[in-house]
Amino acid sequence: MDLSGGGGGSDIWDLLREEERDEHLMRARYQEYGDSLAVIKVPEFAFSISEVQNMIEKARKRQGLILDLRGNPGGSVETLKYLVGGCSRRKLRSLIV
Repeated sequence: MDLSGGGGGSDIWDLLREEERDEHLMRARYQEYGDSLAVIKVPEFAFSISEVQNMIEKARKRQGLILDLRGNPGGSVETLKYLVGGCSRRKLRSLIV
């Protein structure tokens, strides 16, 4: 395998950037829209309970929550239970996409 980038092939930096991009896309993300809406993008259930707790605490300050599960293949059942449990304990109007 040639990792020098010569001859039109990928160099080691291209491979590292691609891996970092994939890791970035697979992390849970949180975004607020005004005072009334929060969106949590969950590409897979492979993040810590503290990350879930942080997102839920932020979302509780909003009236509505969009929990975006598009493309989510699954993952940790414990993380899923904690996330869903945190959403259901509050008076959030939740939409699961």
